Formats: sequence, structure tokens, C-alpha cells
Amino acid sequence: MTDAGRAVLPKMGIRSFKIDPDVEAAMKKARVWSKFCAFPPLYRRIRAYNVAFYKNKDSVQYERALKHLIDETKKGNMFGEWNDYGRLLDY
Repeated sequence: MTDAGRAVLPKMGIRSFKIDPDVEAAMKKARVWSKFCAFPPLYRRIRAYNVAFYKNKDSVQYERALKHLIDETKKGNMFGEWNDYGRLLDY
């Protein structure tokens, strides 16, 4: 990637990522926040970002994605392709 490309990227460091407040509030209301926080940090960032991505673009998809995340978290499931043989724990 060129310097010009890097200049337009958002901050991508682990510490710069913040979970969308509405996503966090919905998870706390559903009483799954602490269970969600027990998942590996990389999984949490990806899943929270994927839900928040739709917030201002497609409200139906946002609600569907949020419900799916909450439902799977209630079950204690990490969904998607997460068979990484434990490597997520390092991120």
C-alpha cells in the first residue's frame, strides 16, 4: 500500500477500536455483555464492527445482525469461521 493509501485509513490499532455505544447498550440490555466480553478480543471487534456497519445503511439488516449476535452470544457460541486452533487468544 502507498503512503497516500495509508493516510486515509482509520486508526486500526487494538486500542483505537471502540464498540458502537448502541450495540453495547443492546447487549447489556439483553444481559449478554459479560458473556460477549469473555470471547477473544479479535472476535469481539469483528462481530461488533459487522453489526454496527449496517446501523446507518440498512436498519432491517442492522436489527437482524444485532439479534443474531445476541442470540448466539446467549448460547455461548462464536459464529462464523473461527476454527483458528487457539490463535485468537493471542490478539
